[in-house]
Amino acid sequence: TGLNLHANAPMADIQVNVDGKPYVASEHRIFRDCMLSDVPNFMFCIGYFNISWTMKVDLVGKHLCRILHHMKETAASMVCPRLPPGGLGEPPALEVSSGYWLRTWDLRPKHGKTGPWQPLVTYEADRHTLVEAPLADECLHFTSELASTDLTTTDQLRSRL
Repeated sequence: TGLNLHANAPMADIQVNVDGKPYVASEHRIFRDCMLSDVPNFMFCIGYFNISWTMKVDLVGKHLCRILHHMKETAASMVCPRLPPGGLGEPPALEVSSGYWLRTWDLRPKHGKTGPWQPLVTYEADRHTLVEAPLADECLHFTSELASTDLTTTDQLRSRL
């Protein structure tokens, strides 16, 4: 078809630095289908392909609200998914054959095979994961790191992403 996806998903053409290092999509893993490993205070949303797109968007929005509420309650200034000590192993096999998807596969962040790292593709299970299950786990870290760093200007704070 000639369609090409952005190679730097989900940032697209935005040049992002995390702790002074350029964001490279293929170096990250997808957490709960809406966050990226080692990228603090960032969420994105991709809806369902097999049912209403907005059903997934609604769940991710509720998940974001839960995270923000938890951060306010605990005075956390940063939330960030971190890979488990043993890593995640190889990403699950690709179940897509579309050329536009395959052309950027090696450049995109990948899912894991288990737990919060696996793709969310079933509304009821995803609802449990994003809206009902406890937020805190061994991979999602809440800290007040930003409050303790020496960020004196708005530009410095923005650059922390």
